[in-house]
Amino acid sequence: LGLTGNLVEGANLYFRSAPFPGRVARVVLPRPQSTLVDRVPADALNCPMTTDARGAPRPVNVSGLPAALCDVGAVESSGSEYIPQTTVVNIYDVDLPDATTCNAFCDADEQLPGNQCTLRAAVMENSCHWLWLQPWTTDILIPEPGVTIPLTLTKPGGEADELRYGAGANTAATRIRGGEVVGEQRPLIVASHGGRILVVNTGILELANLRMTGGYGQATSFTDPSGGAIAGIGMDSLYLRNMELFGNQAEERGGAIWSDIAEVFLEKVSIHDNAAVADGSAIQITGGALTIVDSSIYNNTVLDPVGMRGAVLLDASGAGTAGDLFVVNSTISSNNGSGIALLNLGTHSVTIAIDASTLSHNARYGIVEEGSGEPGDKLLMARHSIFSNNLLGSCRVDFPAYFDYDMVGFNISQDSNCEMTGGTNLIGVDPLLGVLSTPSYATAFRPLLPGSPAIDGGSSDPAA
Repeated sequence: LGLTGNLVEGANLYFRSAPFPGRVARVVLPRPQSTLVDRVPADALNCPMTTDARGAPRPVNVSGLPAALCDVGAVESSGSEYIPQTTVVNIYDVDLPDATTCNAFCDADEQLPGNQCTLRAAVMENSCHWLWLQPWTTDILIPEPGVTIPLTLTKPGGEADELRYGAGANTAATRIRGGEVVGEQRPLIVASHGGRILVVNTGILELANLRMTGGYGQATSFTDPSGGAIAGIGMDSLYLRNMELFGNQAEERGGAIWSDIAEVFLEKVSIHDNAAVADGSAIQITGGALTIVDSSIYNNTVLDPVGMRGAVLLDASGAGTAGDLFVVNSTISSNNGSGIALLNLGTHSVTIAIDASTLSHNARYGIVEEGSGEPGDKLLMARHSIFSNNLLGSCRVDFPAYFDYDMVGFNISQDSNCEMTGGTNLIGVDPLLGVLSTPSYATAFRPLLPGSPAIDGGSSDPAA
């Protein structure tokens, strides 16, 4: 075995084999530092197989020939693979950690037969998957509809032990999801330990088909100022789909969600009845971008009237950057501050766009901008939207000279603030909105009553 080309050394493998359902029973994986990785020359003689033991493609070029060094052994652990791995949560009524982390098993009790996979164990295992095969996309599935998953664990000091995703160099993507159900059939995650539900430190995370309640975010520092249910700290992006976040509270900002720098995308998300002591009663984004599509944000409360800026707060204070805000086909209503607040955008290039949405019945403004007394490429625009019954007005900008406006586009507004004048807009006209409707199959909205000028009141031009 000591001949040329053979390796006479330790293999540096993980001590437990990993299962890959549907492809191969089990394989033993090399550690990232193993000399087995990328050791075989990239040619048809030494690396003739096009797939490995799991059916995963070995790296090839456009001619189908090996394009990269191959690994020794039955599997490839190269970065060219993006095979989704599904971890199925099958224990719902207790909160237990993973017995052994970073071993490719979600198992909270290794003394029992089979895998006892709690949500916490699944998050722990998948948040360190980069240690054993990066950068695979991982998938955590809660298949049972209507289940309640309590979070009860505390740390030795007594503080809440939140679910934490992301560590070290983890830049892969993870998805945590329920089945494709709606309303109360979505699994409910309840924080009953006096802390947040989830803290995301790095990477890309998608949450889908879930409900979250009971979270309490404590402000531990300026870089971690709360987020009642979810806090994103230094992550890349957060994507929420078909979600409901309610009954959460932040000690400082972001009653349901707080995030810095990252891109946050909400689709078919309902954020309601959350509270923040200082600001951003529903969500605060500091230095990042936010897109809200087919969603509703309503009945959220700021507890300190001095900081009562908005349910949705886009803040560039001290962030060094600022992102855009897009609101599409969504309702922001009945919050005790403004619907949307923009704070200290400075000299950043920012676009705030409201499209086919309703901002109504908020206790201050529909949109308010504060503290951006510096020149910059800032654009505020609205199309096919309703600004109505906001207590102090549709819109207010502290330094209007530093903004560009594109506000004429079939809007209905309670006043002409923020250059919402003339053209196809209707100013001072009652849109005849009904009471807030909260159907189980969709997010909340205010229906148009018979005779509403908003009915068939938009543009007939598809391009508009």
